[in-house]
Amino acid sequence: MHWLIRFNKALDYIEDHLTDELSYEKASEIACCSPYYFQRMFSYITGISVSEYIRRRKMTLAAFDIRCGNTSITEISLKYGYTSLSAFNRAFKSIHGISPSLAKSESAILNSFSKLSLSITLTGYEGLRYRIQEKGALSFAGLKTRMTRNPEENFEKIPCFWQKTKKTPAYRKLLSLCSLEHEKIYGLSVYNDPKDIFYYIASSIDGKIPSGLCSCSIKPATWVIFSCEGDFRLSVQNIFRVFFTQWLAFSGYEYANLPDIEVYPLDSTKANNCEVWIAVKKRA
Repeated sequence: MHWLIRFNKALDYIEDHLTDELSYEKASEIACCSPYYFQRMFSYITGISVSEYIRRRKMTLAAFDIRCGNTSITEISLKYGYTSLSAFNRAFKSIHGISPSLAKSESAILNSFSKLSLSITLTGYEGLRYRIQEKGALSFAGLKTRMTRNPEENFEKIPCFWQKTKKTPAYRKLLSLCSLEHEKIYGLSVYNDPKDIFYYIASSIDGKIPSGLCSCSIKPATWVIFSCEGDFRLSVQNIFRVFFTQWLAFSGYEYANLPDIEVYPLDSTKANNCEVWIAVKKRA
């Protein structure tokens, strides 16, 4: 459960730096992954983004400071990193539903969000079917869109990219690359660095990249392949949540930090045959 220990240490780091300079890069370094994957993992595990969690913790502590009555609201806003009082007021109201000045009242009702600490409850895995498979180098050709470091934004952006792409001639060219043996289309989440994060809609290829399409290659790896059931978007999020909170803890593997792959059959009648591929490596 080394990843669990590392994740909790990252949470400790965030808690210790709520009133000074807080670096996503440092938190992800403690968790032994990239900033992008740390934020993505955080969202899947907790159901909220890192930025929202930090805002909730800061505003919880700010409310305690306000109720103590010994410090001005301006000083409290600066303490939690808000150089603009209006920005602090907006953040405070988004969490508590009232302004900081009204929070001074004895009748004020405030919200409190405790520090997170991740633990494993030994109740057994949720029902997910999977297999582990070694694969050689993978090559894809496709269309791509730039993603942000905020997984919440990407959850909204990616479905729109699919809808838009399916209406283009380039998508028809992409479908023509799919062989009869492998009638599948792929979704790839690829992180290289904070300024180089892309999502691809792609086809597996074994040859020259057609003009107008982008290439993506993945080195040989071990993959845990999960089968999806029901609403695919919800199923994917659930797969990653169970993968990080349950499967990794007892599998003897750790996350390999390679692109994540969604696999869709071209035949819409086989929608339940969707898969999620996550690269893993043996734990040292």
